[in-house]
Amino acid sequence: MYVGTCCPWWYCQQIVDPDVQVQCILQNLPLWPGYGCQQALNTVLENHKKKLSEQIKSKLKLMLHKISIYEKILPFMNCAELKTWYDVKCTSEKNPSLVVRLLLEAREFQACLTWLELHNVSERALHLFDTKFFLLFPGI
Repeated sequence: MYVGTCCPWWYCQQIVDPDVQVQCILQNLPLWPGYGCQQALNTVLENHKKKLSEQIKSKLKLMLHKISIYEKILPFMNCAELKTWYDVKCTSEKNPSLVVRLLLEAREFQACLTWLELHNVSERALHLFDTKFFLLFPGI
């Protein structure tokens, strides 16, 4: 855990050029804890809202949204390999059925729906997930 102002994301905030600052933040997101990522992204969006292009702002807001969702579901990922928001992100891309299974086992249905929306899982694609997990929970 980082203490005080010695957090790496704090140093990125000292970069004056907004484009360089954004590049530094985006490049380092996988290395930082979720709260640090959120702080860095919120700060750059607030401090440079008039200087950043709409495309960059959209990209930063999307990352902020994704990180907040991964942070919310992280406590329900009862899996030794999933320790950070970035671990959840990578697993979501490589093994989405594991994420769905862990969320359903934790009975976190709203979090599961939010995750499914984030990953644009259509109703037609839900058949890819093992139906036995849905049978465990009548009424969903």
